[in-house]
Order: sequence, then structure tokens, then C-alpha cells
Amino acid sequence: MVSEDRAHARQIPGPTATGAVLLVESSSTDALTIRPDRRTQCFTRHMPRIVESRPHEHSRSTRGSAENLRARPRGYGSPIMRAAHPTRAALGLTVLVALALSACAPRGDESTQVEGVVVSTNPELATDPSVPVVEDLVYGAADGTPLVLDACVPPDFDPLTDAARPAIVVVHGGSWARGSKNNIAWRAVCQWLAKAGYPTFNVDYRLAPRDPYPAAIDDMIRAVEWIRSDAQVTRFGVDPTRIGAFGGSAGGNLVSLLGTLGSGDLTTGARVAAVAELSGPIDLTGVAVTDDFAPVQLEYLGCADADDCPAAVTASPNTWIDPSDPPFFVAHSTDEMIPLEQAELFVRGLRDAGVDTTFITVTGTLHSIAMIDADLKTRVLDFYARTLAPRELPVAPATDGADAAAEG
Repeated sequence: MVSEDRAHARQIPGPTATGAVLLVESSSTDALTIRPDRRTQCFTRHMPRIVESRPHEHSRSTRGSAENLRARPRGYGSPIMRAAHPTRAALGLTVLVALALSACAPRGDESTQVEGVVVSTNPELATDPSVPVVEDLVYGAADGTPLVLDACVPPDFDPLTDAARPAIVVVHGGSWARGSKNNIAWRAVCQWLAKAGYPTFNVDYRLAPRDPYPAAIDDMIRAVEWIRSDAQVTRFGVDPTRIGAFGGSAGGNLVSLLGTLGSGDLTTGARVAAVAELSGPIDLTGVAVTDDFAPVQLEYLGCADADDCPAAVTASPNTWIDPSDPPFFVAHSTDEMIPLEQAELFVRGLRDAGVDTTFITVTGTLHSIAMIDADLKTRVLDFYARTLAPRELPVAPATDGADAAAEG
């Protein structure tokens, strides 16, 4: 079992213009790297051409809710600023700066069309035309409304002839109240994981306040069971014993809840074999919650008062930690909207239970999939390669003829 994350943490200060990244992993051979702050790069890139740009279209991100067992907190963020043309010379520079900063907001849900590829505000998250997407597959229904997901298919994979592969469930964020699988950045995440070889399923779920906890987690459980069904295993070439999950913000809470819900075998029902979560709110009972996030959290839980909200306990993934939980990959920024303490408490609980846990801390304010860069992509894929690898059954030692005769 790995030691507390702080035992490995080393702060690397960076120049004001670049920032730094702190990587803390469960291996004693952790690599420590520094990269430029993406918001600074983005600001520099957008500032020269912001005058002639039009407001970006953007989609909202969401998070899920919880099942009758646990719910997951939702990601939360300030609204995206839209570009406006300056009308007064005296305000020109201020407006330009505001627009450039808004284009670099840490959420990755705005998009730009570039040569047939849709690129979110995070340049690492762009759609990939080489990855087929089967859209709006119905995995269930609630109150007569179909529940749908998209399947991103590995381009080099023939499910009818190739060996079955591990699958990954992707869960978008959006404070449990908004967002969609159709968000460009989340579509890009789905295609990135599929390009890496995993049949990947990008799931929509019911949203609060219309459908508060546990609707979202109920839907996620239904989706995993659907993916594990014989029909979908055959159709998409899924190994039903190796299903992982990936989510950010509210989605990070939901996939964490999927990971800690239940106990025992990770290969059946709605259990998952590996979880990667970014910036997830983990404890919804009022621990390490900001003043602006608290009411959003209560709305998701369907509660009027934090002191009288039993759902806060069942919706918190850390409530259900036990030694049978799958390996976890937890990434969180040091100064983002969801306090780092949420991740630290979760990682401590997982490690205390003996759960294989990788913890990465990124210096700065980037939230959820906005923190994804080439290095983090590599680390996530390395995590899945290790934790979703085929499990080899122990082989009994061979007994030669002499031993058999002696025993006889």
C-alpha cells in the first residue's frame, strides 16, 4: 500500500508566466515534470486575433447523480464569458483582455472548427474523424424517456474477428444539472480513448433539479449493465470482465461512486475494474465545500438544508470504500473550484483500505478535463493498460509421471 500523497509531494515553483505541475503517484519511481500553464499559452494565442473573432458556440458540461447506493457530486464552474465588440476606445483593451481570458476558461466546452476537426478550447481535446461514433444508442428508459449513449469504436478493431477488448465508460460533468455527451470536449475524450484501442461509451444521464439524486447514478448503473449484456459484448467486442470508467467533475464523482458501490467481484453487474477521475467532489456532507458550490450540491441532492440531508452521505463515494474496490487514478488541481482536500481525503481513504491508488496533483486552477495535456493522457493510458490488462489465472504446477507413480 502506498504512503500518504504528501509523503511524495514536491512543489516545483515555475516562472509567473508558466506555472508548474506537481505529479504525485503511487509508484516510488514517479516522474516529476514541469509544463507551461495552458491558460497563459491560450491567452497569448487568442489575444492577437480576438478583435475579429465572434462569440464561440459552446455546450454545457454536466455531471451525474446517484443511485440508491451512492451519488456523485457535480462539477461546478463560473459561466463562460461571451465575446462582445468594444464600443468605446477607452474600454477597448479591457474588453480584449476579458475576451482572451474567457476563451481560455478552464472548462474545454467551447469549440472551433479546424479543417474538419472540432477543437475545444483545450487543444489536447479535438474530435478525431478516424474514430467512428455510433450515436444515441438507447441503454434504458426513465419515466418513458429514452436514456442514450454514444459508442466510440476503435478504428483498427473488428469486433467479429478480433479478440474482445476492455471497454471504458465516459461520464461528462456539468454540476449534475447540465451537460451532455454531445459536448465537443467530451466527444474528444471518447474518441481519444477509442483511438487508444478501447471500445468507449459516452453516457448521457438524467439531470438535476428535475431529476435529483439518485437518478444519475441509477442511470450509470443501468448503462454499465447494458454494456455488459451479451448483445453489446458481441456487437462491440467488449470483454465484460474488464470495464473501466473515466469522468471529470460531477462525472468524476459518478465514476468514483461506480467504483466504490458494492463489494466483491469487479467483473459482474454494474461494478467496474478501474476508475480514472478528475476533479470530482467526493464528500457531499459539507466537508471541504466552497460557499458557492454548497447550494449547487444541495440542489443536486434534493435537499433544502445541509443539516437535514441523508442523501449527502449515500451520494458520497468515500462512504462506500472497501478493500474490494478497483484501482483508482485521481487527478486534481491545487487551487481549483473543488478544494484539493476532497481528493486528499478520498485518496487517504482508498489507500487505508489497501486500494491501488494513483494520485496526481496539478498546480493551478484547471478543473476536470481542462487539465488534460499530452503528459496526463499518457499517464491515464498507462493506468488503464496496467489495470485493465487480461488477468492470468494461476497455473497448477505440472506433476510428472514419477511423482504420480510415487503417490500411487
